[in-house]
Amino acid sequence: MVLSQNPYCDTEIPVMGERLFNDAELAGLALSGSERVAAALKSGNTSEAQGVFDHVVDLYRQFHDIYHGWTASLFAFLNETYGHEVCKALTHIE
Repeated sequence: MVLSQNPYCDTEIPVMGERLFNDAELAGLALSGSERVAAALKSGNTSEAQGVFDHVVDLYRQFHDIYHGWTASLFAFLNETYGHEVCKALTHIE
């Protein structure tokens, strides 16, 4: 893989234009979690299905945590910038 020096930091980066994944890897990345679980179950590989399921659940939990943090940050910003009444109006909570 040809690497290029990033002018803004000391990290070498891959030159665009080179493929990072082959066709089979891309096809695997394009499958949803439920499709990967279904394929593992269809093949009879229950341990792989369990692993894929656990991975999907973990990704969901990470997404939930990030979303929760983002929402809290957004409301903190709105509160500091526009005041409590704006946040109150957005939440419809009395």
